[in-house]
Amino acid sequence: MRSFDLALDWQIHHAETSVIDLDEVTLKVQLGDGLFSLAPFSGTLSGGTMEGSLEIDVGGLIPTLSMEATIRGLDYEQWVESLGAEICAGANR
Repeated sequence: MRSFDLALDWQIHHAETSVIDLDEVTLKVQLGDGLFSLAPFSGTLSGGTMEGSLEIDVGGLIPTLSMEATIRGLDYEQWVESLGAEICAGANR
């Protein structure tokens, strides 16, 4: 990571994995001088909106990771069902 530089701006209409579906994802990726940054990122998840940032710094003696994320309006029942579990129901407002 220390000898590689990268800058990307992505917009993803729909991303689907075996456990999660994301829509209208936007993210900015930067990599350089031992720092990986995914900031900002945003999108929709299980009926709610999410936004945040992620940073991994390997430039120092000890690598560090920092992350901030906010999810509003998440439908817990829909999210848990997407994980393949039936353990709770409700919505965060």
